[in-house]
Amino acid sequence: MSSHIGDRASLYISTSGDDLSDFNPSLGDDAISEFGAENPIHSLVEDVGLQLNYELIDELSISLGYFSGDAGNPEPGAGLFNGNQSAFVQLEFEPSDREASPQENHFLLGLTYIHTYNDSSLETETGSFRSQINLERPVVGNSYGVSASFAPNPRTVIGGWAGFTNATVIDLGDASVWNYALTLAFPDLGQEGNLLGIVIGQEPRLTGTSGFRIDDRRSDPDTSLHIEIFYRDRLSDYISVTPGLVWITAPNHDNSNPDILVFTVRTIFEF
Repeated sequence: MSSHIGDRASLYISTSGDDLSDFNPSLGDDAISEFGAENPIHSLVEDVGLQLNYELIDELSISLGYFSGDAGNPEPGAGLFNGNQSAFVQLEFEPSDREASPQENHFLLGLTYIHTYNDSSLETETGSFRSQINLERPVVGNSYGVSASFAPNPRTVIGGWAGFTNATVIDLGDASVWNYALTLAFPDLGQEGNLLGIVIGQEPRLTGTSGFRIDDRRSDPDTSLHIEIFYRDRLSDYISVTPGLVWITAPNHDNSNPDILVFTVRTIFEF
């Protein structure tokens, strides 16, 4: 639910925690994996809360939000302002007019900061087991993300992101988690409404700890790559079919694990 406040501000009430900008306008809704859609640090935001968007100038906007994972829980240590919670700030810089010249010389830059408290882990939903810092202890996270997208012409969009989380495990120590991705999109390839998308990146990886180990290690042993390709075929105004392939090398950031290949076909009906 949203409400406009004047010409430049809007207030959102969310029950899903998915209202952050993904800064991935060409692939976000079409990617076939959670990782391919947006920076995984965005998944750290909890479920229920408020978000205020304000347009500082035509090219620059800011978003502020507070979310709780236990808003409906009346137990001690839970509720809207206790228990699992997150707060974030996003800055979006968009110097070109997307509506006046769609996907041509269009540039978008996004910066994200997220502060989280979770009673047991990080919960980015993607990445290695160690990167979730699941030690059944409270974890305070400070996450930073930068994303960019540029369309040199209407048929090509280049983008990507990087994300870093410093996680403090209460009474144990700190941990560092990194992720990154490069994205390519080719709109209207074959016919208007079609899209070829490519994502190459590293899902969240534990790069170091101080004061503790996870599974007897201070970091993930190796580096895995997430390689994703999909093609949305717009069959009609109401139906699209998207075949796709995801290839994960060294799953769980461990070279001893065999690669994973996942083939999928998604059909969307819009009425």
